[in-house]
Amino acid sequence: MWCRRLLLVGVLVGCSGKGTTDSAPSSGGAGSDGADGGDGADGGAGADGADGGDGADGSDGGGGDEPVDAVLGQVCAPEERVGRVSLVSWGSGHSLDATVTDIPHPWISAPVATTETCAFHQWEPAECGGCATDELCTASGCVPAPVADRSTSLVVNAGGGDQSFAADAATGQLYGTVDVTGSTVSFALDWDDHRVRAELPVVLDVPAVQVTLTGDSMAPGDLAASWTPMAEGTVTTTIPINHHAGGPTFVACMAPGSAGAFTATAAMVDPLAVVTGLEFQTVSAGSVAAAVLPSGGCVEFEVVTAIFPDMVFEGE
Repeated sequence: MWCRRLLLVGVLVGCSGKGTTDSAPSSGGAGSDGADGGDGADGGAGADGADGGDGADGSDGGGGDEPVDAVLGQVCAPEERVGRVSLVSWGSGHSLDATVTDIPHPWISAPVATTETCAFHQWEPAECGGCATDELCTASGCVPAPVADRSTSLVVNAGGGDQSFAADAATGQLYGTVDVTGSTVSFALDWDDHRVRAELPVVLDVPAVQVTLTGDSMAPGDLAASWTPMAEGTVTTTIPINHHAGGPTFVACMAPGSAGAFTATAAMVDPLAVVTGLEFQTVSAGSVAAAVLPSGGCVEFEVVTAIFPDMVFEGE
């Protein structure tokens, strides 16, 4: 079973520790798990899930002088994520996108269905008597909406020296391009009294991916993604519900690159194919890491290549 905690990439089911999971993040190249409302980073790509096992929970710091170190091969449970730093290659150069919020998005729930590699998160709209502009309606009533932190700073070193980024004063987003010339990328993320550090290898050998569905775009059926097994790294995707529906209903998948496959059932995928059908976007291959904050919440990092898979609908 999936647990709401931390899981090593190589162990896809289990629990202990706290705060991260091995279901896929919605990465910059893997779709969005974002909910409408609030001003947060993730809503409901990416990529990005299920629950976890032992891991990053031993890190001291996150406030004061001691930083928290992100643990390689792990991602955050979407319902616990407060920040994501994505460095994505679309075939030419790497684009940076990052945001940190004060709380996880309250519309993102724990998964309602899982396989060993994928998790289905379903948003259930609620009715409230009327919420303030800085609140969201949930089954528990009106609750605070996530607020992006405008004090966030980020230093990235990808082999060519330090590059510094500051949060946009209006949106809290950090963005830009990074010249990746080395074999690893280091991140130093600071906001309020939090300090998080991460170092991720650059995975250059990424495979072609085929995604096969047993149905058609309106009733996709069972999903199986496959690729030539990788020597290192992780493969992730987040499949959002059709944009006409909105809300953080999504399937998040993650598997070690060496596994060569991930799968999701029709019961998980079909609910995404509303209005105009399934909107599968991209798959990401590369490195991921996550850090659990002592004060609660989880921040994840990724250095990935976005892959447009070969889509096969066997029912068409």
